Amino acid sequence: MVRPLKNMSVCRFNPTIPNLRPSAGKYWRNQGLPKFPRMRWARLKDGGRSATLKYRYGISVEVWNLLFEKQEGKCSACKQASKLHVDHDHTTGRVRGLLCQKCNCALGLLDDSFSRIAYLLEYKKSHE
Repeated sequence: MVRPLKNMSVCRFNPTIPNLRPSAGKYWRNQGLPKFPRMRWARLKDGGRSATLKYRYGISVEVWNLLFEKQEGKCSACKQASKLHVDHDHTTGRVRGLLCQKCNCALGLLDDSFSRIAYLLEYKKSHE
């Protein structure tokens, strides 16, 4: 679909050049449609949290709350109370538990490999 130049925005660096790729939100408004579709997440009661948990991990907010209560609000690995993130197996998609950001990132960076974790522990012990 070709849009007429009068509806196009201009380049912010050179106003004489039309911007051939205006933002989607601006294009949406120019068509007389209500609001850009991304705004629907803000209208959800929990800010989209339930939809995100369902889409990414296949669990509901109730299941997340049960995991949180089972772990007493603490990281499953280091047992520290902080903001918790869903830990899941990337090959099977199975949810393993809730981890703090540091533990979740460390496990992800080590590719969930037992041998890498063991080598890292050996290295740490040898340099103490």
